[in-house]
Amino acid sequence: MDAEICRVLSGLPREDTAGGAAEGVEPSTLRDREQDILKALLLLRATGKNRRVPRDKAAKKADPASPPGSYYHAVADLRKRGLIGTCKGAGAGIWLLPEGMAAAKALQSYLPPQKME
Repeated sequence: MDAEICRVLSGLPREDTAGGAAEGVEPSTLRDREQDILKALLLLRATGKNRRVPRDKAAKKADPASPPGSYYHAVADLRKRGLIGTCKGAGAGIWLLPEGMAAAKALQSYLPPQKME
């Protein structure tokens, strides 16, 4: 992966921004469920507060076989990292913030190395 993709995936702010939503985040890689939620939100086009989707819908899109509740910790961690926005109550849902959008697009375009046989 190139440096910008690694920077986005590790939660660091982009070099061309002063500060940003992900400021102060410890550098680490995203867990599988966090990656799955980011990609699901991108596929669902949850790109702003007015386009938010319920957590359960995003979790089902990420992995239809897993119980939606198994993604709640991943959603909370992504919110803490400044990658997604959340709102509670009537009309509750989650959506991608700009840094989360960049990370989701980077994940979508990244293909892991193929094994040579």
